[in-house]
Amino acid sequence: MDSLVKKRVHRLLTELIRADTSNELANEIEAAEILQVFFAEYDIHTEILYSPHGRANLIAVLDGDSSTDPIVLLSHLDVVGPGEKDWVHPPFSGKVEDGVLWGRGALDTKQLTAMHAGVMVELKKQAQANGLRQNVIFLATADEENGSAEGMGFLVNEIPHCFKNATIFSEGGGFTSQVGAQRYMFVAAGEKGTATVKVKANGEGGHAGAPPSDQALLHLLASLTNILQKTFNPPQYPILSNYIEHLEAVLTKEEHTDENEIFLFQMRDYMMFPTVTVQNVNVGNQINVIPYYAEAEIEIRVLPMTTEQELKQQLSTVLDSKSVSWELLSFQQGYESNIDSSALSELEKHSANMNYPLKVLPFTALGKTDGRFIGQLAKDIYGISPVKIPFIEVLKRVHKENERIELDSFDYGLELLWETIVPMAQKRGDEIVVTKRESRPSNFVSE
Repeated sequence: MDSLVKKRVHRLLTELIRADTSNELANEIEAAEILQVFFAEYDIHTEILYSPHGRANLIAVLDGDSSTDPIVLLSHLDVVGPGEKDWVHPPFSGKVEDGVLWGRGALDTKQLTAMHAGVMVELKKQAQANGLRQNVIFLATADEENGSAEGMGFLVNEIPHCFKNATIFSEGGGFTSQVGAQRYMFVAAGEKGTATVKVKANGEGGHAGAPPSDQALLHLLASLTNILQKTFNPPQYPILSNYIEHLEAVLTKEEHTDENEIFLFQMRDYMMFPTVTVQNVNVGNQINVIPYYAEAEIEIRVLPMTTEQELKQQLSTVLDSKSVSWELLSFQQGYESNIDSSALSELEKHSANMNYPLKVLPFTALGKTDGRFIGQLAKDIYGISPVKIPFIEVLKRVHKENERIELDSFDYGLELLWETIVPMAQKRGDEIVVTKRESRPSNFVSE
């Protein structure tokens, strides 16, 4: 990558971090306008798509010969608030000290936004010289840290054609782990589905001084315990099977005392089983009274391939009680991407060429990302924000005080994404026909 472009991308990252886009401020517009200035310098047209409540989502498209099977570079502009604890450097200072850039968003995900912006500049050069094989879409969204209703939840209905059969590079992975002599880079290639379930129990009410044995609360607690303790037979889906195969030596140990090994073992369990969180419990508000009903809302993170019908069958088995009823309030299916794609092998090849050899290890993303809205539309979604930072160290920095990124690590990620994505989009050999491409009109996001 051109040294002047890299220097400008560094400045872009600093400018983005200095913009306080804490989710509660609904201030993504400040970061979006910074990106507009950056892209305008390279003659890349942008458009801001405003959600119904006025939150800013920025999109830029480089035209290829085909609008089908696009490449989408996806990140988000909002960040979690800085919290109340003191920082070594102010959270929106963008302070650089000893080669480290400090600030909220340095790892989630303004670093990825800046990396993607740098890749777009290189792709623009390819588009001008020889054209591109398919459309490449840059998308930086709003509201990801608070459910995405004003971001991807809005965009999936506004511009669904941008995601159909797309290969999407997003957040959630790109972090390393050293296991013996082997260095791994974890790339998120799937995500659990999410279901919200209301469980209601009925029983005998009465005076608290003479509590009946057939209490609704006892039935509810028994049902929740059944769900929490239920061990569903985990199917060996490709991401999980591949993970276990590569880390068998660690996962089969009887004891894990090393911090990294404990994390790898816990991540195996996360990928293997559904996870359940009790969110709200309602047992009435009368004093000195045993209620005749009790209810709770729970969130279940189901394995990527689990369908709504399969979950209903599982719940019918676990909650088989005359005193208990349940209702599925919402369901969003997870997704699983191809773990043998050329994109992942290219990551390995180019990282080795950069004197940083590693093995890409796909995993099921921890938590929720914007990918969950488009998992059924896209061809593949890969969470890859490559940095030379151990996964367990990233988790200690993200959403916490003193979030930061080493600039040499950022440069590595920028170059690795550039080396991987640009060849995917550029034409080869007899595909090249030189044509002049005009800027896209203001309504370029329409299908």
